[in-house]
Order: sequence, then structure tokens, then C-alpha cells
Amino acid sequence: MRGFLFGAYKRKTDQINDDIRNKFLAVINARLTKIKFCNTCDIYRPPRTIHCGTCGCCIERLDHHCPWVGTCIGKRNYKYFILFMWSVFIMSIYSIVLCSIHINDNSLNIISIYSGKSSFSVS
Repeated sequence: MRGFLFGAYKRKTDQINDDIRNKFLAVINARLTKIKFCNTCDIYRPPRTIHCGTCGCCIERLDHHCPWVGTCIGKRNYKYFILFMWSVFIMSIYSIVLCSIHINDNSLNIISIYSGKSSFSVS
């Protein structure tokens, strides 16, 4: 099987047809799997690898291309993306709590000003 990969790579300049590239089978974890060839990256892709059109590279276990992070979310950076999402969630809850406290304090000051029970005097 390895010989086929090396032979196909050496014959790549001879324009090997796509049928041979797409029909290569390999044994991975005691299962027979189909190894695909990516024409854009010129590599044999591992199973569950998808080519991202935005990044222009093959990503293993591609989830999505994130515009906020600016990269693809896949096998290598999925846990960091989840940590990023949790930190954004916690910071937004923190911001909501602080804004509600600030609004509540300002509304109490406005009520005390209109009722004439202000804690400060205007000279």
C-alpha cells in the first residue's frame, strides 16, 4: 500500500487519472477506508478531512470556518474554540450584570432627584 502512494506521487507529473487516486483503500484502525486525493493541496487526505474553500487548505474533522477567529475550526483547535466561546459567554453575562447594576443605581438617583431627597446640593 505504501508503495502505491510513493509510486503515485512519482507519477504525478505523468497526469495519473483521478480514478486511481480516488479508489485507493487503506487499512486504518482495522477498517478498510477510502483515501481521497485533494487536487488543490496535492495530498492524499486522511479520513474525515475536508478542503476549506476560504482558507485553501485541508482540515481534519472540519467543523466550520469561523469569521471571528479568522480560521477553520477543526481537530487541532476545537478545544480552544470552545474555551473562547465560554469566555465570551461569561464576559457577556458579566457585562449584563454590571450594566443592570449601573442602570438600577442611576434610576434610584433619578427618582431621588425628582422626589427632592437628593443626597447632594446644588449651589
